[in-house]
Amino acid sequence: MQTRVIVIEHHLDLASPLANGDIVTFRYFQAVSCDDDDRWSAFLQSLSSTVADSGLGAFPGKTTLGTDKTDRDLLIELRNIDYGRPILEECVRKNDVSIERPIVPQRWIDYRCDEYFDGNWWDPKRYGREPEDSEMLYDYTRMYEDFERGFLAIGSSFCDGIDFGFRKECEGLWAHYPVDQEFKFMAPTVPALRDGWFRGQLSV
Repeated sequence: MQTRVIVIEHHLDLASPLANGDIVTFRYFQAVSCDDDDRWSAFLQSLSSTVADSGLGAFPGKTTLGTDKTDRDLLIELRNIDYGRPILEECVRKNDVSIERPIVPQRWIDYRCDEYFDGNWWDPKRYGREPEDSEMLYDYTRMYEDFERGFLAIGSSFCDGIDFGFRKECEGLWAHYPVDQEFKFMAPTVPALRDGWFRGQLSV
């Protein structure tokens, strides 16, 4: 039984001073598994037809962008994330596949983000001291990859659109400044970022 990761490929045409043309992000959906080949095939067929019938996107099975490390990943194209997620959740539930603990998608290996997944930082119960504090780090449904900039966002400063995350082929956590398209090194680890931010030792 193999665990596979479903990732959402999202294209957004933004007319904004912060963006130029088509913005492509990849968002985590679920890690799923099934111990029966026939049921797995039925699930894939259901997933493909459900997404197509919704009019919200398509299920190409693998991405056309950026990496060949997608043998374990299932890529779904969605034009609307908010409406698309409930459709995917219902498809997973109806076909009785197992939802597994989140793991690193193969397409994100180069971000060296294992500690986010291995340390359960995708789970708000892991890091939320107070309800408002948990917003500083994203859970796995809110993290995203900015494909063009090689940036995997896992949190927010709540200041001028500046997000925190991993950079491709780089160590540690960085802040991304969307106006200037610049990066600033913040901390070597997720806990160092969280603790330094709440203690006022880090700033953007």
